[in-house]
Amino acid sequence: MTVEIKALVNAGSWNEVRKRIKRWKKKERIGELLVFCTVKDTPDDITEELLSKLEPGEGSRGFVGSSMPGFGVHFWYAVRGDCTAVHEKSKESEFLDFGMLCNYARVSPLRLVVNRYLQTQCKPLYSKVVWKALRFTWLNSNSNHWKMDGLLQIESIEDLESDKCKDLRNLWQKTELLFRASQEKHGMSKPLHEMSFIHMLIQEGMPKISVWLALRLLPASQLLQVDSHGRTPLHIAAMCNETELEKDDPMFSCNYPGCLLKDSTILEMVLKACPEAASKPDKEGSLPLSLLLQQTGNFVAYSNGLKKKEHMLRSVHAFVVHAPHALALPNPKDKMLPFMLAATSPKDIDVTFSILIESPSVVVSGIEATDREVWLTDKLKQAQTHNQKLEDENQKLRALLAKQEPTLPPRVAPLQIYNLPSIKYPSRKRHNSAVAASRDPAAKNGCSDRPPKSRRLDP
Repeated sequence: MTVEIKALVNAGSWNEVRKRIKRWKKKERIGELLVFCTVKDTPDDITEELLSKLEPGEGSRGFVGSSMPGFGVHFWYAVRGDCTAVHEKSKESEFLDFGMLCNYARVSPLRLVVNRYLQTQCKPLYSKVVWKALRFTWLNSNSNHWKMDGLLQIESIEDLESDKCKDLRNLWQKTELLFRASQEKHGMSKPLHEMSFIHMLIQEGMPKISVWLALRLLPASQLLQVDSHGRTPLHIAAMCNETELEKDDPMFSCNYPGCLLKDSTILEMVLKACPEAASKPDKEGSLPLSLLLQQTGNFVAYSNGLKKKEHMLRSVHAFVVHAPHALALPNPKDKMLPFMLAATSPKDIDVTFSILIESPSVVVSGIEATDREVWLTDKLKQAQTHNQKLEDENQKLRALLAKQEPTLPPRVAPLQIYNLPSIKYPSRKRHNSAVAASRDPAAKNGCSDRPPKSRRLDP
């Protein structure tokens, strides 16, 4: 029966497929058939019919159970982000390949699957797990090569409807779908521009093409939107300096020769789209450039430290080109200029030198430091206020002690507390003479027959 239904799906005989599925009472291979239909242009009613025949497993296992030996096990491993288990399961059958779900699956059946999964009483789709599983097999160097002409034509979401942007449209729709599924409250109904979509893309290390699409399709106001820590997407891009990993990972297809985004970094794209974010501090008072320079001390911890330093120099140069005012802004947290932060690590002299070469006026501003003098004066006033507060508390404690001193017992010596008489011990000389007299009675009269002891003379 499974082979016949697959043949009908390949032939596009959807009426016959509907009849066969309704008459099909066995549920052993429903998961395998669902995966097969997911990658085809299957109508939504057929996908819903297959989903209705699936029974959730026991406990928190969700779809994993005897009713879904194929798709359920695979989807659960994908949600957990266990890539090793996904590869092991993919060896059992060609329909268990996770690439079918992420790379080749149609958006409509994938949306139905995600909605069905969210409606079951099992563990929710956590954001990090979903993004990790999606990133693992989403892009590969052999399938989705984003062409330059297709990228340049995109100005709005309506431009994705053309046939040339079919792959990009599927990528964007899957990104939006799984992002909404990862949100706990009102994820499916809330407008996308009101959610921290770009924050999540950068923080989870998603491919540059997805960040580039979000910057093109979403309003520019979202680049100034802050998260719970008061950080903009530029803050996240400055902190996640490990996104340079894309250049060495063959799974990211934006790095083939001739690609528009090959020589661009995520920080450069975000900074170019919104230079105003470079002057926005977070809740801790840190600017994006200061967060970037604080990552410089970790170069030695990586085997590709040279590439990390090249990435740092390029990122600093991006601030010079797109936001030169950021080089002269002192960090509100510690009131240090960017070249001062870079100079705190002796191993990053190249970064410090590059800042001074690009903007030598920061040295003059660092010497004058008029705003830092005001900050220092404020700090001294705070210290004086705190010192005066401590003095007032000490005066109150002294007054309280003087008030309660009459009620305290008088101070006496330790011997007087226990009424012990003082004892006078004899000296050692008197003690030795008394002992000698007791042993030699003649010594009392001074007529002892014993010869005198020889005295030892010191040399």
